[in-house]
Amino acid sequence: MKNKTIVKKLMATCLTLTGILFIFPASVVATTVLDGETIYQKTLDAYHHIKSYSYINHQGEYNLFSKETEEGAKESYGAFAKGFGYNYENYYDQNGFIKNNQNNPFKNSQFKQGTYQYKFMKPFIIQMALVNSDYLPEILHKSVMTYRPDKDPGVFRFFPRSSSFFSLSRSIDDESGSFLTMNWTTDLIKMRFLNENGTVRLLEKEKIDGRDCYVLEFSSINERAGDNTTGTKFLLSDIPEDISTKIDQSLSGITKKNFSSVKYWIDAEKFFIVKIEEYIQGHLYSSKIYKDIKINQLSLTDFNPIKPSLTFFP
Repeated sequence: MKNKTIVKKLMATCLTLTGILFIFPASVVATTVLDGETIYQKTLDAYHHIKSYSYINHQGEYNLFSKETEEGAKESYGAFAKGFGYNYENYYDQNGFIKNNQNNPFKNSQFKQGTYQYKFMKPFIIQMALVNSDYLPEILHKSVMTYRPDKDPGVFRFFPRSSSFFSLSRSIDDESGSFLTMNWTTDLIKMRFLNENGTVRLLEKEKIDGRDCYVLEFSSINERAGDNTTGTKFLLSDIPEDISTKIDQSLSGITKKNFSSVKYWIDAEKFFIVKIEEYIQGHLYSSKIYKDIKINQLSLTDFNPIKPSLTFFP
């Protein structure tokens, strides 16, 4: 009799639980809602599990260069061209930079675009192929630049038109050394900088290149934030000191350009960067979209400077 009573109580309990499950089915159980600060932190945390990455960067920006910057770029890329018998002057007038109009820079500037294939291995080994760029003459397209700080932290190798027979050694302080900070790692350092010196909010989710993405918008950036850059120390502690200095300089540039906002599209599953847009006075200034992203698939042999043509342009 006692056993029957126990069985009845168990059956009643089961029926009660079944009723609860019926009222609140598993499919509608509330999930954790992430806010902007949490997504930002998850993106930084995800980086620490990445040993290497590669992607194709589709990049564009307005050419709001001063005349001094134009001349510097002309001289630098001219040295590249003349290094293998080409006169850059022939291209400067046709594809040159439009001078900055201080009254309305967006009205008279052009939106320059480029495509770059990029490889990165921690702590800071880089290889970039310049597929094409509005900034540079066609003779420099399909060139490859390799930086191996484990070999020589002060220079990088430049292979014109992905040649495996001729290369130039260039100082990382050269104007063309800007490719050293055109990477995901620097983007994350900038994101941290923006978060520490501005405000972040979460916008509506968007799909980019087939990926569901969170959209973070950073704004209200402190105009004096560039005076106290924290730089690379939180992400990378063993990169060459000169590279750290270059990245810190790029952080100062954020406040000099006076961005009204910067948006980051973050993969909703893996928490890596898929797209970035920068705005000045509410106008789109620059954009990056990363495609064909691969994580932790590289080794040192992928940065072999002897035949980079086989790596990027089979």
